[in-house]
Amino acid sequence: MSVTRRDALRLGGAAAFAIAAPTVLRAQQKITLRVAHATSTQSTYSFATNYFGQRIEELTEGRIAVREFAGGILGSETTSIDLYGEGDIDMGFHLNSAMAPAVREMAFLDSAFMFDSLDHWKNFAYSEAFRETLNGYLAGHKKPYRVGMVGLGGARSIYTSSKIISSLEDFRGFRIRLPESPVAGRVWRELGSIPTAVPWPDTYAAIETGLVEGGENTPNWYVDSRHIEVAKQFHWTNHLIGTIICLIGDRTMQRVPEELHPQLRQALAETSEAWLAETVAADQKAVSEVFEAQNVVQHHLPAETVARIQEVAQSLAAGVAEEFGATRMLDLIREAA
Repeated sequence: MSVTRRDALRLGGAAAFAIAAPTVLRAQQKITLRVAHATSTQSTYSFATNYFGQRIEELTEGRIAVREFAGGILGSETTSIDLYGEGDIDMGFHLNSAMAPAVREMAFLDSAFMFDSLDHWKNFAYSEAFRETLNGYLAGHKKPYRVGMVGLGGARSIYTSSKIISSLEDFRGFRIRLPESPVAGRVWRELGSIPTAVPWPDTYAAIETGLVEGGENTPNWYVDSRHIEVAKQFHWTNHLIGTIICLIGDRTMQRVPEELHPQLRQALAETSEAWLAETVAADQKAVSEVFEAQNVVQHHLPAETVARIQEVAQSLAAGVAEEFGATRMLDLIREAA
């Protein structure tokens, strides 16, 4: 029992007030949301966390604050997804591939060449239809969380230690590092490459020792991971525009007073837009300020090569969507074009 309520009772407050007091006190109590991610405090995830923290505190006049748990201190993007059920975390950032073990439909978003442009991706990822579809998947799997906001992971391209890729033939036998995913390697395997699952922290050494000949990621992550030191050949494929989901726990939504839900939704929406702009800016900065300084050689694949790869990807898409129960997502991607 709080001091405030004891004082009220001691002063002989009305019975009705005594009954209502706990609800009033809970509504006014400051709430701290625990937000977890597996990246550094210099990452775009951290930017989004702090931007959201600032906005939600402003919009609720200090009634909601944010505490950041960065660097995987509470687990990886895959393992931390298990922490929502007991309320150990309130929000967290998860790549679609990290969510796939728990929500198999998400694996489909590792399909390459699904988006023609950033605008195409945004039309899909920011749509209410995508949010409803994803929340439907989560409900179907009886997960204790829902979509808080959607963020841009950036456009991924291929980088290599020495191999130059300019034709379909160059993909044959190419050992490329990819994340653990049942879908990400399918297009490259179809082209004759050898996708190799290597944990992200071990990728630098895998490229340096020749276990793999290269990897793929966004310009910013290519620089941030220091892969730029061991893989100087950067091939602009833009084959996968990554989707990041920031989840929010069901317990959290219950803990936040109903009257603050509009402010919560507003802060999430504003953060999503700011996060996108920050991700685009981080990639542009990596290219304009670091690539030349680090002697990166940039390659643009011939249009006919890219077109052929896109044909292969499109031929696989329907089957992959059917396999993972994600035909609705494929329909939304096509409608968003």
